[in-house]
Parts: sequence; C-alpha cells; structure tokens
Amino acid sequence: MRKKEKKENLNRSLKIDLALPNESNHLYRPILNSIRKYRAVARKLFSACAMAEMAGASITTEEKKGESNIKVKPDNEASKLILANAFGTDGKAHLYQLRTYVRKDLAPEWHSFVWDSVRQDVSSRWSSPDPEFSKAKRGWLVTQGVRALARFMHIGIGFPIATANPKMDAHTLSLKWDSTVGPVSFVIPRLDASSYFIWKNIRDKVDGWEPGTVYLNERDGKIFAVLSYKCPFKNEKVDLKKELVVEFPEDRNTFITIHGPKTFSGDVLSSEEAIGWLNELLQISEVYKMRLSAVGNTHKKWGDTVAHDALVKKLNKVTERRTNGQKTRNHLWTRRIVENAIRTGCGTIILKGFPERELFGHPWSWYQFKNFLEYKMNEIGGRVNLELVRKVA
Repeated sequence: MRKKEKKENLNRSLKIDLALPNESNHLYRPILNSIRKYRAVARKLFSACAMAEMAGASITTEEKKGESNIKVKPDNEASKLILANAFGTDGKAHLYQLRTYVRKDLAPEWHSFVWDSVRQDVSSRWSSPDPEFSKAKRGWLVTQGVRALARFMHIGIGFPIATANPKMDAHTLSLKWDSTVGPVSFVIPRLDASSYFIWKNIRDKVDGWEPGTVYLNERDGKIFAVLSYKCPFKNEKVDLKKELVVEFPEDRNTFITIHGPKTFSGDVLSSEEAIGWLNELLQISEVYKMRLSAVGNTHKKWGDTVAHDALVKKLNKVTERRTNGQKTRNHLWTRRIVENAIRTGCGTIILKGFPERELFGHPWSWYQFKNFLEYKMNEIGGRVNLELVRKVA
C-alpha cells in the first residue's frame, strides 16, 4: 500500500432547512419576497449586460468551406462604455457600472454585500463555459442567439463570512441583509447525525474546518440555507490499484455485498429494515390519501377546507420523513462501504449491478447514494467506478 500525499482542505457544502420562531412568523412573506427580488434583479442585470454586449458588437463575415458565415463579434470594452454612459458609473470589475443603479434604484434596502453577491452570480453565469460547446462562454452564445438568457430561478443570496458576518449559534443562524426585513434569527430544526456533525464543526470552527459563504434560498415556499465550508482531508493509507467490489444482487438479505482482497472475508448489508420502514410510510400515506379523497374538493361547496389542509400537512410530513430517512440510510450504507475500503487499503470501489431508481419496488435516490459514496471516497483519496447499471425490481 502507498500513502496518499497530504492535500489541501476539501471544499464541501451543507443544506439545512430553516424555520422562523413563532414571534417572527410575520417575516415569512417579506423574506420570500426579498429572495425572489434578488433573483429578479439578477435577471435584469444579465439582460442589461446582454444588450450592452450586442450594442457594442460588430457583425463579421467569415468564409469557410466556400460558405459565408455571419457572426456577431462582441466588444467588451465597447460594452463597458455603453453601460457607463447609460448608468453613469465605470469600473474595472465586470458589471461594476451597474452598482449605483442597483444600490439606489433597484434595491436601496439591500446591504452592500448583497450587491457584490448578485454581481458575482450574474458575472459567473455570463462567463461560465457552456456544457454543449465547452470552448464557448455562455455570454458569447447569448449574443449569437444560440442560448437564451440565463435562468435565475433557484439562486440564493450569498452571505460571505468576512463581509456579511452570519452568526451561527447552538441551533440558530442569524442573518442581516435587508433593512426592510431587519435581522432574522432562523431556527435550525433537528438534523440527522451526519449533518449535525458538520454543522457543529462549522459553527465551532474546529481545527481544519473553515466556514465559507452562507446562501439563503427558498423553493416552493420552503426557506433553507446552503453552507459552503472547508474540511480536513483524511489522509488514509489506500492504494488506487487495490479494488473493493460492491455488488447489488436481487436478494433483500444480501442486497449490498462487498468483496475485496483475499485476506478480506467480505461484508453484507441487508435491505429488510429499509423496506419495512418504506412499507410503513406507504401505509400511512395511503390512509391519509383515502381520508383526503373523503373530505371532498375544496373548490366545491361541500368540500371541507380545514380537514383538507390538515391532511395535506400530514402527507407533507410523511414525505419529509421519507426524504430524511432515505438520506440517513444512504449515509449509513456508504459509510459502511468506505470503512471497509479503509480497513482493506482499497482506493478504488467498483459498483456492479448498480440500481437505477428503485429499492425492491420502492422509489429510491440512488444518485444521492452514489454522490455520498464518491465524496466519502474522495475524502480519503479514493475513487468510485461504475461498471454496470441495472434496475432492481
């Protein structure tokens, strides 16, 4: 076995749901509006950037294989001048010309760091490589009419540790970004063991753990935060040439079977507990669905709106339990696999017969499982190879 060289700290992120204390419930709608306004301002800045690039561009003709290709050639310096003339500000940083426009006209209630956050969000999307045309930047493709304007439907407000000073206490996250909203102390609901371990290390700034930027976001009315952070690289003795094979046979009792070197007797994980738990949740949700159909349509006079809303909340709770439980089990299973890899010194994991979508008839996030396994192996300097994809019935 060979020892991996020591690496820099690893960059990671943690998503946590946020709740408001009872005395702050009146802030729920203003907070949602603030996040959605942030996205709207980002779209407006991107549009202004695109129009300035187009206005400062020249139309060129290229002869290629006997054909004439007409292209729009943006001039970055000309677009900067256009923005400066339109908004009265100049600067070296990309989109800096729009600073006064945002701070005074679009969002005067924002703290200064929010402007920096939205500028970086727009700038990164403008200059990011395109997934299809890897050598082209998205902004250039927009000016050619090949790509539509960037979407900002799911971005969140960035709170850098240095400038925004987000405060992390026992089970609260305090943020301040909008003068009309004021300081907000969000409550962090109960976390699973793995997430709490990460949160505690970030919060307490344990040696080797370094908090980065906090992103305040929402989706479908649910407020959450994504915390970027750095954590120590686990310098384990693993050899990339040694392989640990993980198979997924169609047997509930030996659902995950782990093989390794000859000196390793192997390991087996059962799915019976997970299937029993899934069946229980399915029965509970079926009962709620039957009751929901019995209360009637809320748009009709005979529909019971109060009972309907109460049952919808219960169904959402079941869905939340399922999501959290699935995440916990994926963490436990992948941790067990990685512990075997460390024990045997194997730096490469081979997945054979990897499921696609189901766990014996129940929907399951195997994509999440694979992500968890990959980042855990990456932390010890290992890797994961997918040999075969198969759907488990």
